[in-house]
Amino acid sequence: MIKSVIIEDESKSAEVLAQLLKKNCPEVEVIGRAENVKEGIEVVSNLNPDLIFLDVMMPDGSGFEVLEKLGGLKFNVIFTTATDKFAVKAIKYSALDYLLKPINAEELVLAVRKVSERSKNVSNEDNLRSLLENVRQNENQFSKITLPTGNAYEIVLIKDIIRCEANDNYTNIY
Repeated sequence: MIKSVIIEDESKSAEVLAQLLKKNCPEVEVIGRAENVKEGIEVVSNLNPDLIFLDVMMPDGSGFEVLEKLGGLKFNVIFTTATDKFAVKAIKYSALDYLLKPINAEELVLAVRKVSERSKNVSNEDNLRSLLENVRQNENQFSKITLPTGNAYEIVLIKDIIRCEANDNYTNIY
C-alpha cells in the first residue's frame, strides 16, 4: 500500500483527486490532506507518507516551499496544478510527475505506477537529497536531475546534458 497525502488549496480539486485515486489506484491510500503550505508541512511531518500530491500555487506560498522546508523525509512527489508554467521547475526538482488539472485518470495511473517502479530501482533518499539540493540552490543554478534509464534511475549533472529530444511521450536526454 502506498500512503499518500494531498496538499491542495482547492477543496473540490482535492476531493476529485481522492476519488480518482480510490477508483483507479487501489494501491494508494490517502492518509491526510492539507490546504496550504503550513498545513502541508505539518501533515507530511506527522504522517510520513510515501507519496505527496502537491499543488504549486497556494495562498501562503508554493509547493516548492513545502519541499524545501520538509528536509530529510523520504517521499515521492507528483505535482498537480492548473498551469504548465512550472513543469520545467518541477523536473529540475526531481518530481516524479507533473499532472495538469483537470487530472486525467490514465495519466494519474501512469504517474502512480512510477512510484512502485522508482522504489524498486532507486533509493528515495538519493532522489530526495538531489531534489533538496536543487531546491536550496538559486533557481537558475540547478546542478542535478534524476533521469529514468529504462529499468533504473540515474542522477545526472545538468551541465553534462548536451540536448533533449522529443520522442512521442518521452524525452531522450543526451
